[in-house]
Order: sequence, then C-alpha cells, then structure tokens
Amino acid sequence: MNSKRDKLKSKVLKVLAVHFDKFTPEFEERIFSQIYDCFYPIKDLTAQQKMVGALAKVMNGNTRLMGSRLGRFASALIKEGATPEKVLEKYDKGGWWWLSYWKGHDKGQYPNEADIRNTWDHWDAPVAQKGPTMDDLLKDGLR
Repeated sequence: MNSKRDKLKSKVLKVLAVHFDKFTPEFEERIFSQIYDCFYPIKDLTAQQKMVGALAKVMNGNTRLMGSRLGRFASALIKEGATPEKVLEKYDKGGWWWLSYWKGHDKGQYPNEADIRNTWDHWDAPVAQKGPTMDDLLKDGLR
C-alpha cells in the first residue's frame, strides 16, 4: 500500500464499511474507480507522450530512465511524420524488425535509437535472403 491510489482506496473502503455491511470486490473496485476518477481524472496523452510510450515498448526501455532522450527522439520522429501506431507496427514483436531485418530476425536484438533512425521508412527495400548452407548443397548433390 504505497501508492497514492492504494492509500485513498483504504480510506474510501473504511467509509464504505460504515454504510454497507458487505460488498463484493467487484462492487468495491467499481465504486472506488468512480470516486478516484472524480478526484484524479485521466488526462489525454499528447502525441509526444504516446510516441515515447511506443518507443519504450519497441526498444524494451524504461521511460523513467530514458524519458528525456526518448522525448527528444519522439519529437524528431513526429516531425518526420511518424506515428506511434507505425512505430509499433514496424518495430514491435511480429513487425518488420523481427521478421525481416537481420538484427531482429537473426540476432533477436531490440532496436535502439540509431537502428530506428537508420531503418525508418526502409521496410519496403529488398532484404537480403539467406542462401543455402553447405550442408544443403551437399544434400542436394551440388546441383
């Protein structure tokens, strides 16, 4: 119970316990969420904040440790016309980085800032395909 939300929740539950004999955890969470949202409304994220979140996810980073650097990088990408959705589509697991680009596909590396800068908008370029190995050639009889 260390977060502001948890502290407030314990106070609210004490007040509710005075007025209600028993209530289910679902009722407790629903009522508390409504009360909490009144006092601490969720603000809409800016485009830069959304981009920072997307970059932190695809780079396997921490926004608290990398926040200012990701903020500058996010602003630069937004100026180039990038969107958080495009970043997630191309660089998140299952995207172009992991399926086609050698650092993600062959080495299993998360992209870093330089990787994203260098590969941004190059996902339509042909990717070198691996050729057959020597074992494959020997199996096929060096055809």
